[in-house]
Amino acid sequence: MIIQIEEVHFGYTGWNLFDSISFSIEKGEHFCIMGPNGCGKTTLLKLINRLHKPKQGKILVKDFPLSVYSRKDLAQIMAVVPQEHPVDFPFTAFEVVLMGRIPYLRRFQYESKKDKDIAMHAMEITDTAHLAPVLITEISTGEKQRVIIARALTQDPEILLLDEFTSSLDLRHQMTLYNLLARLQAEKGLTIVSISHDLNMACLFGDRILMLREGKIRCVGKPVDVVNSKNLEEVFQVRMNIDHDPETNIPFIKPTREF
Repeated sequence: MIIQIEEVHFGYTGWNLFDSISFSIEKGEHFCIMGPNGCGKTTLLKLINRLHKPKQGKILVKDFPLSVYSRKDLAQIMAVVPQEHPVDFPFTAFEVVLMGRIPYLRRFQYESKKDKDIAMHAMEITDTAHLAPVLITEISTGEKQRVIIARALTQDPEILLLDEFTSSLDLRHQMTLYNLLARLQAEKGLTIVSISHDLNMACLFGDRILMLREGKIRCVGKPVDVVNSKNLEEVFQVRMNIDHDPETNIPFIKPTREF
């Protein structure tokens, strides 16, 4: 297991969010975290990335507690694409992507040609190379999202944490990025932990899905095992019809009209 969550408790002032949750993530899998707004999905990613500290319990990455890693060491293992990523300074898109090499540089060290080649390759595979000379403040929200994903890939991580990473992307770029991630899984053993509200994409590309409801784990397992009408109604409080692809048996969701 590359990530282990063991009896983790966490809460904010005046209320508990997680009360002894446990699960593990295997190396090289795409692990999807799903649930309604406010159930703790983003908080869970912040715990894994050590932006929050559990009140109780342990989080292990590559069999070691998070506390043993320096921020620089952790950044060489784990990259994050946050839900919000304000960039207010007039950097070019290429300069933003190149920041992904910072964890590999010594203090005051300049980026090498290798670093720049890695950054440009990340831009090419995310369809952002044409934006390299453009100021990050002058591109669209969807373009900026792809630039931030390119920056994360430039870190050359073993683990990629994605928080609603396709929310501002058109259908073509959603499919391009999902297929890119699947290829990186297969070729490099990349572990992906993603948050998304797109149930069908999670079923199509996710190896396992964890469903949260009010800070508790409702279920975790392969899409075909956990994506059913009962679980979706309990987690999302809405009725949905479930069909299955006749060849792959992958479930897909068809919302119903109630008026």
